[in-house]
This record gives sequence, C-alpha cells and structure tokens, in this order.
Amino acid sequence: MADLERPQFGAQTVIVGGPGGDDFSFKSASYVTFKKLNITYSERTLNSIQVIFNCGQMIKVGNSAGSHSQEIVFDEYDKIISAKLWPNRAGNRCGGFEFVVVKSNGIKTTLSVKCKQLGEPVSFTVKSGKIHGITGRSGDEIDALGFYFI
Repeated sequence: MADLERPQFGAQTVIVGGPGGDDFSFKSASYVTFKKLNITYSERTLNSIQVIFNCGQMIKVGNSAGSHSQEIVFDEYDKIISAKLWPNRAGNRCGGFEFVVVKSNGIKTTLSVKCKQLGEPVSFTVKSGKIHGITGRSGDEIDALGFYFI
C-alpha cells in the first residue's frame, strides 16, 4: 500500500467554504488516485467525506452524519475534464462539488453532490483529470474543501 503524505496548502489548490474547522490535507503518490467517495450532507452543508484510494487506503473528514448520503465511484480510466466547488449560501461551509467525467467508452457524465442552499460556484483547473488528494478544513462538518489533481 502507498503512504499518504500530509502536505502544506499550495497556492494552486482552490479551497472553497468558510474559515472554521481544523486544517486537513491528504495527498497520495501520483500513481494513487481516488476510487470512491462516500459523502453525507444536509440541506445547507456537506457533513462528511470518506475517500477510498485505488491502493486501498481510506481517510474520512467531518464527524457528523448528514441526513442524505451519496457514493461516487471512479473507474481506473475515468478522466475529469471540469470541476466546480460551491460554498453554502451563508459562505461558512462547503455546499457541494461537481465533476464532469469522460468514461473509457468516451461518454461524458456528471458526478455531483450539492446541498439545496448554495452560493456561487467556483471552477478550477483539473490538470490531467486524476484526483490524488483532498484538502480543506473540518470539524463536525466540512467547513472548506479542495482537491489535489495530478
């Protein structure tokens, strides 16, 4: 199994949400990417995110379970071509994210988790289209969120 690093926040990573919570940052080796995301959320915020990497490593941020849950699964050959993050309407938490993905068969699909009360979306660069880390701030809920792309 590959080890996960805990890097410092980088200027290239977009983090969306509010200032609360404790910093978290998990970044894998470049050949280790996301396999699955398990997300719980409520009407106004993302509550928790569990990341399972293709090497089997798992991390979880956020301590409270939301009233809704969703699972996002990435195939080995998926390529993210665009991504957005939303703050919640109050601007004090992360309210959602969206990835537009091209599957190995060439079909585009949108994978997203969004609360009902959203602020303005923030688009960001996806580099090669593979995610290999997550960063932000959390306590009981996801205060702020960002992704590391290869």
